[in-house]
Amino acid sequence: IAHRLSTIQSADQILVLEHGEIVERGSHDELLAKGGRYRHLYDKQYRFEKDRFINPGEDFTPEPEKVVAAARGSSAL
Repeated sequence: IAHRLSTIQSADQILVLEHGEIVERGSHDELLAKGGRYRHLYDKQYRFEKDRFINPGEDFTPEPEKVVAAARGSSAL
């Protein structure tokens, strides 16, 4: 059982379970080619991982943030 699909990519056979039922079966490449549930999970997980890092050589210049000063109210102790 794996939640990170990268840990099972080299397995001979991968079973995709949904609500306790096998919904897909095959190798990593076969399951990606089918375009089913495994592909959906893989794309979702890969996109999340990819978005967490900046690729080497990629320009990363954050936009300046607008700073709004809040007025201080008087507080009685």
